[in-house]
Amino acid sequence: MVFTPVEKIKDKIWDQIMVVNVKGVFLASKYAVPIMKKLGGEVIINIACIAGVRPQPGLSACSTSKAACYYVDKVHGHRVCSF
Repeated sequence: MVFTPVEKIKDKIWDQIMVVNVKGVFLASKYAVPIMKKLGGEVIINIACIAGVRPQPGLSACSTSKAACYYVDKVHGHRVCSF
């Protein structure tokens, strides 16, 4: 299922991986940031596998979702760190 060439990935599997990995990181930040602002700041640490920066054959969905998580963190960090 995970080790699948891009042309054989089912849309449903791709969508599930994106929802769990990317939307999960987004939602965690979305709901944590207001609390962090109220408390005066904290740190969010998201951990992802190396596939986001070193894609491997057959890990198209995983690699794409982990790279997206990395950039969600970067965008949120630049936007939020000013509080």
